[in-house]
Amino acid sequence: MKTIITTVFSFILSISYSQFSNDDLDKMITSKNKKSYNKINFDSLSNATILLINKYRLENNLNVLEIDTSLNNYSKNWGKHLCENNQLVHSETEKLNIVSENIYGLFTFGFFICDVGYFKSQPKIVFDSWRTSIEHNKNMLNDKAKKIGLYIYTEYEDKYKMRAVMVMK
Repeated sequence: MKTIITTVFSFILSISYSQFSNDDLDKMITSKNKKSYNKINFDSLSNATILLINKYRLENNLNVLEIDTSLNNYSKNWGKHLCENNQLVHSETEKLNIVSENIYGLFTFGFFICDVGYFKSQPKIVFDSWRTSIEHNKNMLNDKAKKIGLYIYTEYEDKYKMRAVMVMK
């Protein structure tokens, strides 16, 4: 019975992912009642990136990854740590039995315009950077993974910093 339910659930997910468009990403990311920088829902940036990864996994005949809150928190905390310390390094994944980890970072110096269009583009930019890297692509397509945590952490004070961290179990 569990196998039948899992198969039906995977089939439903595959249909919804295959019909997911860039317009759907835009709607997910933008909050219409806010202005400029505050108009972006940063949790949705992370979720949009996970949707792209899961769609890609389905295209490669792999399972859809379940979003895990503790892995999302881990990703968020590691992204914050990387921003605060101006680093772009991997975490200690062995301690948590993490099977894959991808990181992405952006540093700017001086004036940088962060409009809504820029933020909307980030899930696709992060995803594409990982997809075109041999090792990062292998991580996204890890067939042992069942769960995912991903967070796009952003700071904007004297300079703009962004780190995306993806981990899988």
